[in-house]
Amino acid sequence: MNFLDLQDRAQLLASFEAYTDIDPPPDWPTLVNQAWREYSWDGEILVGTRTVTTLTGVSDYTLTGVKIIYDVTFGGVLVARSDENFERYAGSGWLTTADPPARWCATSVGSFALIPAPSTASAPVNCRCCVEGDDMVLDADEPGVVNGVGDPIPPSLHEAVAVKAATLLMRAFAADVGRERLSDYEARYQQYVVTALRAGPTLVSARVQATGANP
Repeated sequence: MNFLDLQDRAQLLASFEAYTDIDPPPDWPTLVNQAWREYSWDGEILVGTRTVTTLTGVSDYTLTGVKIIYDVTFGGVLVARSDENFERYAGSGWLTTADPPARWCATSVGSFALIPAPSTASAPVNCRCCVEGDDMVLDADEPGVVNGVGDPIPPSLHEAVAVKAATLLMRAFAADVGRERLSDYEARYQQYVVTALRAGPTLVSARVQATGANP
């Protein structure tokens, strides 16, 4: 389903309990894009590349819209992964500076540290990550494809976005008569999340934009 199809499908799913009969009418483009962002995040479905620029003596960096960092390269060379607890409590490299860094470790969601900290600024660091999906804009866009750029997720998973968009509206207006359907939709959505997690990520790196360092 494309962006327009997803809006129509979400509206249909929400119409059975009259959730669409509200004034002003639901903003389906916004709801569908929110649903897509949440599904891409929950299902860990997209892989992309983010780039940060180093700062002298700064070890910690944050990537926007990133859930999991898989690999880090510095100057085109893969950096070995380490553990934050080991580095902070057992390793002396945490407090030093050098180029290139010898190791990296995840410090939080979308955040990582280079060890030792870079001794020069402006060196590019590329990270392969699990990323949040970009908003769709054109009617012909699909989850994973914006303005013709990117790789679509499997069509069998498109229904998850429509179901999630319907629940986003229904959750705000659910009355006793509609709670059973809402619970059913939310359970169906969770099944799609499990399916995505089991299948593994889809490589969608062409349209992932670079972000700046955030020490």
